[in-house]
Amino acid sequence: MRAPDLSPIRLSYMEKPSEYRWPFHHHRNLAEFYYVDKGRVFVRVSGKRIELGQGQGIFYLPRQRHAVEGDPNVPVNVLAIHFAPGKAFRIIPDLRKMAGMPLSPGLEGFRLLEDLTRHVNRGGKYAQLRVGVILTEFLLEMAEMHGGSGQAAALKAGLIRSRDGLVERVQVYIRENSRLSLPLARIAREIHCSVSTLVHRYRRETGETLHRFLLRCRVERAKGLLRQPGVTAKSIAKDCGFASAVALIRAFRRIEDMTPGVYRKMISG
Repeated sequence: MRAPDLSPIRLSYMEKPSEYRWPFHHHRNLAEFYYVDKGRVFVRVSGKRIELGQGQGIFYLPRQRHAVEGDPNVPVNVLAIHFAPGKAFRIIPDLRKMAGMPLSPGLEGFRLLEDLTRHVNRGGKYAQLRVGVILTEFLLEMAEMHGGSGQAAALKAGLIRSRDGLVERVQVYIRENSRLSLPLARIAREIHCSVSTLVHRYRRETGETLHRFLLRCRVERAKGLLRQPGVTAKSIAKDCGFASAVALIRAFRRIEDMTPGVYRKMISG
């Protein structure tokens, strides 16, 4: 499956005080996914008043009128993603069924939102294409969870997995063993393929290198450990498969555009 062209894609992260309101409005040619990262909001759409708590979102069609108001007692942080649906409705028909209903992205959906946030402001020749692929995968994840037809699962598999499951098996193995030393020869031996096949197929079918995926897995593990007070960078590095605290910091900056120390202050503040 080839990802549909969803450009222009606009992403906005907003920190709003309590009692904020957006009156009824719509986007003429753009669809929107609205996600509550912190706090609670109330949405009015299609004659209904819907409460969205932290970790929930809602999908709007182009020209679908909606209004938003915050909880008068709770400040909120929200993420709004606007995109031109293009052919997305045709190849992911469950999107229309999801419009105007509360949605929970789940762990995989949240990971994709993080990836989208990280890539959307990056430049480069393929930046818009990469953002489009991540957003398509996110929409498929939502359709698979909430659409109910089963078609999204097949489309998603065609987008991000090889036909024989090689990519999926590689990713599962790396996630489960990311704290270990994982030379390419070891991964290839476990997956039962040559190093050349492993490297070239993974890069072709995912758009990233195996090394970068391994770093992402290790950094994700490190992020979880950084939430625990008192755990040192040296200890985290050892537990996540890094040779040293310096290697951890270098990888964290490469993947998250910040140091572990900055991330720890951000989540604790």
